[in-house]
Amino acid sequence: KLPAAVICVDADPGFLLSLSRIRKIILWGSIISLAAVALLAYMLAKILALLSSAQEFAERTERLSVMGELAAGIAHEIRNPLNVIKSSSEILKRSAAPGPKAELAFGYIQDEVRRINGLTEKFLSLAKKTPLSPEKRSINALIESVLAKMAEGMEEKGIKTETKLDANLPEMEIDPAQMEQVFVNIIQNAAEAMESNGKLEIATGLSRDKKSAVISIKDNGSGISEENRKRLFEPFFSTKDGGHGLGLAGSAGIVAEHGGTIEIQSAPGKGSIFTILIPPE
Repeated sequence: KLPAAVICVDADPGFLLSLSRIRKIILWGSIISLAAVALLAYMLAKILALLSSAQEFAERTERLSVMGELAAGIAHEIRNPLNVIKSSSEILKRSAAPGPKAELAFGYIQDEVRRINGLTEKFLSLAKKTPLSPEKRSINALIESVLAKMAEGMEEKGIKTETKLDANLPEMEIDPAQMEQVFVNIIQNAAEAMESNGKLEIATGLSRDKKSAVISIKDNGSGISEENRKRLFEPFFSTKDGGHGLGLAGSAGIVAEHGGTIEIQSAPGKGSIFTILIPPE
């Protein structure tokens, strides 16, 4: 048998108490370190998401500019033959034998010429980038004005509108006519995405730095797939039958001219949220 040995350590109670405290400090230090790492990872993920969103918006704006220039070239080429068709149809109408069928046919020609001409005007406005005429205006008042103008159409579709407009939102330097166009386009698209008894929610507020205005437009419509969401602000892209995709493309251009951004959160069957950010100047 091996000899047994017993080692006795005479420790001061104060030393044991200090050892216990050190263990607690190490434990809490580890917990705090893990929490700090988790917080840092979360912040990094948010920063990366913001950078990705900013890059996506910049690329979208660049595509918008290039396609707008292309659209302008096509529109100019279309305008001349349209004017010829319109003038020729008016001459033929005056010389043709009167009758209901002739009147109807010439009416169709005139209507289609006006429709195509209106579309070419939209092409041109997309590329032309009308200079901003900024003035201090209340975004809340502008939204209320837009909703009042669209109220009848909303009621006909059975869409309920709820607003949560921040009373402390200061007036911003905006072009009221062009920003009204942005709100009309987005609200109209939201209304078209909803069935009867839909719900539209509009909220305003300040960004975290308390400088920029944030406008949120939420609907409970059919939603948009990720693939379509990435192309939503491209000219000529539309998920609607007969849509030309110029409304949202123009809206993105107007917001970009204000130095702001438009972001969208959406998924099929879950509705959509458009978030517009407008900086102070």
